[in-house]
Amino acid sequence: LWSMLYTMVNIPYASMTAQLSDDPRERTAITSVRMICMLVAVIVVSVATEPITAAFADKATGFLVVALAYGGLAFVLFGVCLQGTRRIALVQATTSTDYRIRVLGRNKPALLVAATFFLGSSAEYIRQSSVVYYVTYNMGDASLVPVFLGIVVLAMVAGNLVIPWCTDRFDKKGTYILGVSIACAASLVFQFIPFDQTALILVVAGISSLGFSVVSTMGWAMLPDTVEFGELQSGVRSEGIIYAFFSFSQKLATAVGGGVVALVLAFSGYAAQSPVQSPQALQGILSTLGYLPLAFLLLSVAVVVFYRLDRASFAAVKDGLNKAGQKAE
Repeated sequence: LWSMLYTMVNIPYASMTAQLSDDPRERTAITSVRMICMLVAVIVVSVATEPITAAFADKATGFLVVALAYGGLAFVLFGVCLQGTRRIALVQATTSTDYRIRVLGRNKPALLVAATFFLGSSAEYIRQSSVVYYVTYNMGDASLVPVFLGIVVLAMVAGNLVIPWCTDRFDKKGTYILGVSIACAASLVFQFIPFDQTALILVVAGISSLGFSVVSTMGWAMLPDTVEFGELQSGVRSEGIIYAFFSFSQKLATAVGGGVVALVLAFSGYAAQSPVQSPQALQGILSTLGYLPLAFLLLSVAVVVFYRLDRASFAAVKDGLNKAGQKAE
């Protein structure tokens, strides 16, 4: 129920990017800021939750209070967002959901971005799901999990800070491929680092996260441009269904990422109650930070190369929409 309600809030919230600006550079900057704020929230929640819950004699009560506090804060912030934005009046014919689905099916850039994001996010969720296992069993020190994850989050914040600069120079598709290249190189290196080389592992984890920050952000930055493409193609502006389909691809990637890790653990002989894992299980866990994310990332590049909506072609789309609007007047 929570996930369904959150999705109902998040889809229109995310789709605001397409309304806030029609400049691809500004859309990328807006998306990077949104992702940085999300990552800062992750840090705050990770740091604040344990001390707050520890202040209560009953930890269950502490977690309930924390959940209510976070939920109340989210309600207030979404309310501020609602009050601070104004709906743009768009004059267009009312169309059925079935028709909008058909419009989406003809929007090749939107479908390519969704497919790219699904594959890239699957790689990211495989990696995220396996971190605890890798640090606990391969590195042999569960106390390093917060350190590992802290480096991951901070590196992703740093990555988002430079994404607008990169898109100015390499455009959006080029920036995505650059990020994948960094993530792929780091994923490959993971396969060959001895498990006792803690400092090197943490450095490579940070470099990998720089690449993954691009993977996770650029899909959201590329998607708004597909709205105008679809509008020029069909005469219908369909942010809602485009973002809903994109969000579905993200949810599907979450399921695939977790499922892949579960299958690898099962087939490699992982023993949940054992403090020490077999060499086969350790290699299986290692593959979820190395070869498997690498494979999904390469597949995402094989898809994104067909994405043609660059800065110049998007300018042509806007020009076409302006001419269509002048004729309508």
